[in-house]
Amino acid sequence: MWSEAFIAILAVFVGQSDVDQSAVESIDASHQWQYLQKGWQASRDSLHSGEFQMRAKMTRFKRMSDQPPYGLIDPLPAFNVTAVVAFDSISQSFYQTMTWGRDLGKSEAWIERDGKLFEWSDKDANGFVSIKLVSQPANPSWRKLDPRGFGLFGLSEIESDAESDLYSMSRSWFQDKLRPVRVAHAGDTYTANCKTPPITEGIPGYRIDLVINEAKGFSIEECRYIIDVPENTIPDVAINVEWQEIDDVWVPVKVSGTEKSGLAEWDAQLNWTSVNQTVNPEVFEYEKHESTKDKYVVDARLGQDAMFIVDRVGDKDFVAPSLPTERGASRRISFALIVAVNLLILAGLGRWFYRKTRI
Repeated sequence: MWSEAFIAILAVFVGQSDVDQSAVESIDASHQWQYLQKGWQASRDSLHSGEFQMRAKMTRFKRMSDQPPYGLIDPLPAFNVTAVVAFDSISQSFYQTMTWGRDLGKSEAWIERDGKLFEWSDKDANGFVSIKLVSQPANPSWRKLDPRGFGLFGLSEIESDAESDLYSMSRSWFQDKLRPVRVAHAGDTYTANCKTPPITEGIPGYRIDLVINEAKGFSIEECRYIIDVPENTIPDVAINVEWQEIDDVWVPVKVSGTEKSGLAEWDAQLNWTSVNQTVNPEVFEYEKHESTKDKYVVDARLGQDAMFIVDRVGDKDFVAPSLPTERGASRRISFALIVAVNLLILAGLGRWFYRKTRI
């Protein structure tokens, strides 16, 4: 019969062994995670420039009940997207045109260059080219489609009005938010189980499971976000990415997944036309695009209440007004808009009168 004292001593040693083993596993996971971090960062940074077209769609579902089986019904198209993206990350020049909406009826284009964001409608013959600051909140930007950020994030950022930089967000999460709990290694594949801190007080963080392929440039092939509450195993977000090596660089070619435990699903195909090749610099000049011809250029960096016209595309005789004060800016653009609208009306009336006189 074991003595109670011996059992107590044995329990202490066994408990200490478990603690030591847990500490060893934690250190090992941390070392392997650092290795994956560096490999992922180096591989993503090797993509300097490129051009691709992306077709994407998201569908939402209504839930029949709050208890499983939920029974998803009534698919609701959230958006369809056709985007053309060109970028040169070294010169910080980016171009994106996007046709999106439920029926692909909304068309917009953006150029990001020298800390400025140039925005206009890609199809509308009227309207303006607006100059904004890249850092202004809620500005649409090509960075929502930065291919270097796919894997840890999916397509929600396209629909979001918030400013989203997929690559910067991914770097931040890798470096600051993700805490490795366990890292397993089999062949070229690493499976990393991580956690994030609570989002806010009373709102739990996530358990995030990643599948990273070392042979494919440390690319993230699978990502699962699970709300970190006891006994929860249903992913709130699931992301799958297919990668292809083009000119010695691994780039995403397909991104798919589900969100809100299956209440939304999305799919995107990326067709690359160049990777790390020189992009025609005229792509990053709004004046060179046919869709900006004759548009007025409006500086909106002081905000919507302080905009002013600075140029007209293709009009060499246009004289830009002097830079206004913030107080007088709105009156300046109001006057310029009135003049521009009246000129268009007069031109239309003249054309109508000319046709009437020839009948």
